[in-house]
Amino acid sequence: MLAKNDEFWDHVLLSTPADESNVKLVEMNQYQAYFALLKAYCAINVLLLPKAFRNGGFALSPLSLMVACTFECTCAIKLSQCGNFTKKISYAEIVKHAFGQRAQTVFQVMIAIV
Repeated sequence: MLAKNDEFWDHVLLSTPADESNVKLVEMNQYQAYFALLKAYCAINVLLLPKAFRNGGFALSPLSLMVACTFECTCAIKLSQCGNFTKKISYAEIVKHAFGQRAQTVFQVMIAIV
């Protein structure tokens, strides 16, 4: 019985479509990508928030949450203002415009690591 299951999973995991030209790739526009990232970020925070409140206590956790929210909103507003001023829509392009190609590469590597 175990051999049958192994064969089944090998077939399922290793099989590829017979005709890959029928595979349809769907690309997201910038609004869909924005909301996908926003949903992922919010979902992670919602899952981690109860644990953070339990570890931090009910007095310090709301205070630190408000400080973090203020900091994040300020950074997002400043980044949006920089993007509007430079007419660049991506973070990498804003960094390249402000600091040059070398800094852009460093920032992209740092973002990939995080």
